[in-house]
Amino acid sequence: MTESLEKKKPYQEERTFLPENLTQEESAGLLNDHQKLLIMYGVMNSLGSYLDLDKLLNELMSVLFGLVPADHGFIFLFNEPSTKTYVALRRSRTPKDEKIDQFISHTVLHHVLKSQKPFLSIDATHDVRFQKSRSVQKGPIHSILCVPLKKKEATLGVIQLDTLTQGSFSKDDLVLVGAIANQAAVGIENAKLHAHLQKENQRLRQTLGQSERFVGDASSVRELLGLVERLAQADSTVLIRGESGTGKEIIARLLHYGGSRKNRPFISLNCANLSETLLESELFGHERGAFTDAHERKIGKFEQAESGTIFLDEIGEMALNTQAKLLRVLQEREFQRIGGNETIHTKARILASTNKNLEEATKKGMFREDLYYRLKVIELRLPALRERRKDIPLLIDFFIQQFSQELGRAAPKISAEAMGLLLAYNWPGNIRELRNAIERGMVLAPGNEIKTEHLPMDLLRPSDATIVSEESVSRPMPLEEIERDHILKALEAYSWNKRRVASLLGISRPRLDRKIETYHLNRYRAA
Repeated sequence: MTESLEKKKPYQEERTFLPENLTQEESAGLLNDHQKLLIMYGVMNSLGSYLDLDKLLNELMSVLFGLVPADHGFIFLFNEPSTKTYVALRRSRTPKDEKIDQFISHTVLHHVLKSQKPFLSIDATHDVRFQKSRSVQKGPIHSILCVPLKKKEATLGVIQLDTLTQGSFSKDDLVLVGAIANQAAVGIENAKLHAHLQKENQRLRQTLGQSERFVGDASSVRELLGLVERLAQADSTVLIRGESGTGKEIIARLLHYGGSRKNRPFISLNCANLSETLLESELFGHERGAFTDAHERKIGKFEQAESGTIFLDEIGEMALNTQAKLLRVLQEREFQRIGGNETIHTKARILASTNKNLEEATKKGMFREDLYYRLKVIELRLPALRERRKDIPLLIDFFIQQFSQELGRAAPKISAEAMGLLLAYNWPGNIRELRNAIERGMVLAPGNEIKTEHLPMDLLRPSDATIVSEESVSRPMPLEEIERDHILKALEAYSWNKRRVASLLGISRPRLDRKIETYHLNRYRAA
């Protein structure tokens, strides 16, 4: 008796996962479901491991084609940051199906995006919902299955499958594809994040390649970069101050990529030229229907930054109401999307910059004093280019080398006269303006030397000048001497074309003649 029980035991264990009294057809169906569960388990493990979006989508479609009788499949994703979708992947069981796009049903796509729910039509041709759909009525489509790709409440895209055979899809197929789509959405988001990080790493390499773009041997620059190196290891809020074009965003990137957050997102937002509502939407995101044009949920910059860094450029332009909401983020490390009730926490480091006098703005009530002191935990002041003129030749050489590589040509020299003009100019646009001037010179110079005529005409205006040569950096010069040298340089640059020089200098032709006579400039004219 015992022996017979022992012989039956293995057989009983083999069938313990199956209920008793099932028909053969029911048992086969249950076994099929068991196989699908195993496939689902494999999908959950595999899709999350793909970091390349294209490979992930191809694997996803292969899994779907193996589970349901689809003839065509499409995966639509949002073309961020817009709210429009694009076909990220198309697949047909017929090799080289050149007309596959005719099977796309935009009617179904828009319906699923609007309802945020799965959709199934067993017989689409006779479905009243498709009476105006060209892809269904004029095509051979008979069954359509469509599910959203959702992660929590965010919709990343849509999966659309169709078959040429009526009734090929079932409700079980809809449930199965929906479950796979939910898991795939996680993998898609991870792949997008990975792509974002790769892009940021590439920008990092460019930034680090430019880390000496803050080129200079001035003591103010050496002190600044030393402080940046130390602050990169901290998580403190930093306020970066300086005139436009001094390189505030470069400093922000160095603070991010030089520290422990370097492998996390760096998100930059310029607060100028954005309406209050748009700026809040960019910062905190919004829910669908929060305002007139809010057709879909939008993830804001703070959510995108996650545990990385958010850089708020030109923060002095922010409206007072938005300042109050930003203050809450700084104090409580939390916020809500516009039109939403969910409290979202952030660990992002906040860097801000401005070229405005915030102290004066607080006195006038244009900037919140409490926010000012929250931002000013640590302050970095970037020197203007005119405050470190000895660095101008170093920057010029750097930009010449950079543009030479981009243009694929030998690095030209710069004439003494052109260097004198570049040293004399007041540079209201700072490093950005200098870079543009060198780029113009590189493009316009036909030979191996950049001359004065290749530089922007603004550099010839004496009103913008403070000095005229590298030797005069250390000593003040009389205004008459500055004017004389500029007029002479302009005359030589334009081959003594007095009409053109007078126009460039903003004076009349007779007045130019009087200046030439006063300063005895004719003696410098070539015979």
